[in-house]
Amino acid sequence: MERRFEDWCWKVTDQVRFWPDRAEIAKELTAHYEDHVKDLERLGYERELAKQRALGAMGDPVEIGKALDKAHKPWLGWLWQFTRGLILVLLAACLVVYLHANGRVNDAGYRIQNQLAWRAPSEGADRVETEQATLCLSPGQITKEDGHIHAAFQLSVKMKDPFGYSPNYAIGYLEITDDRGPIPLQEWTAEDTWPEVGYWRGLQSTDTSWTRYQWTMELVLDYSPEWVEVRYPYGGNDWTLRVEWEEMA
Repeated sequence: MERRFEDWCWKVTDQVRFWPDRAEIAKELTAHYEDHVKDLERLGYERELAKQRALGAMGDPVEIGKALDKAHKPWLGWLWQFTRGLILVLLAACLVVYLHANGRVNDAGYRIQNQLAWRAPSEGADRVETEQATLCLSPGQITKEDGHIHAAFQLSVKMKDPFGYSPNYAIGYLEITDDRGPIPLQEWTAEDTWPEVGYWRGLQSTDTSWTRYQWTMELVLDYSPEWVEVRYPYGGNDWTLRVEWEEMA
């Protein structure tokens, strides 16, 4: 019986030339048919007999379809579809103009670029989970330049909430320690001078993204470190990560 109703319903909708309305028409016809079946069952009809009587009461599918086709005129339907599409295009254009006027388009492009540039840390990276993010610390290369040791490492952050606060603010609050003690962050001084050794600095970053952030940093020392710990001890979300270098310069 279900197959017979489906065939009946198909014959009805096949008469409707504006095909986008066919699914909704079929849905309404099905609801009407099922309500009629339930009414007959409440009167004591067996279910199969109720289905047969309800389908018979639905009428000739071709005639019903032609009547529905007159109510769902194709030109009105396509005019509405065109109007709705035009409204969506205009709204999208207004949004782009607004975002561009406020500098948001370039910001969105920059965020997408940095999101795609993010590279997953190595499997052996030290890892920690916080309420807001997953953080990983990976060792980089140790090189010797101008008689000094440059030990690189990378901090990777995967934020759990794309609309949460950026972790950029936390970088300046990191505490970095190697096997010989704390190492200060080197910041620009009034004279724009740098010490020769004994500090850490940022090399490059993808610091504006949706959920992915990476910072490549290095120690500049007069010795080869065995390990380094990066710690963030503030805000109730404190964490510590550690890396070791297999090869020394």
